[in-house]
Amino acid sequence: MFNFGLVIFTVVLAVGVENAGAQSAPDPLFVKGCRAQRGQFPHETYCQQYYNCWDGRATIEECPGKLLFNPVISACDFPEAVNCLTRLRNPEPAMTADGRCLKQFGIFPDPVDCTAFYECSFGRAFRQVCPYYTAFDERYSVCVHAYDVECGGRGGIYGTLAPPIFSIPDGGISSQIGGPQPGGSGSASGE
Repeated sequence: MFNFGLVIFTVVLAVGVENAGAQSAPDPLFVKGCRAQRGQFPHETYCQQYYNCWDGRATIEECPGKLLFNPVISACDFPEAVNCLTRLRNPEPAMTADGRCLKQFGIFPDPVDCTAFYECSFGRAFRQVCPYYTAFDERYSVCVHAYDVECGGRGGIYGTLAPPIFSIPDGGISSQIGGPQPGGSGSASGE
């Protein structure tokens, strides 16, 4: 006799074995940030950020304080121990030529002015200028003393950053206060 239970079991088993070899489309987050199923991997642009991957799912994490992600040890580390230049050389563009943000939210350097940055909110760009004698630091996304920023060819630094409070004339300080001039007559009155 014919056993329908055995036929159904055989069909289900055959379909299950056939589908076991099929692979689903890769998760775009896995392709973008995770280089393996599990682990921490550097963000392609921002040195203080990294991808925390668990079973192929990526979440973007940020190192605390002023620490940067060190891909050598797969953990946050002190800035002097991290080579961040490879990630900053070719950052993703943040703005279009007409001033629109490519990302909904974030803080991005001005591409031509080291002392300015853009804050994107709901896809709208707001240009901000750092206070005098400071420049935008891409590593920390804040304005810091301009001497501490590598501008990478971008302009905007205020000429000489620390103008002298006073200058010493060629004749020396005594020429400013009416004292004797070296090689002069010795008189302050100019006789």
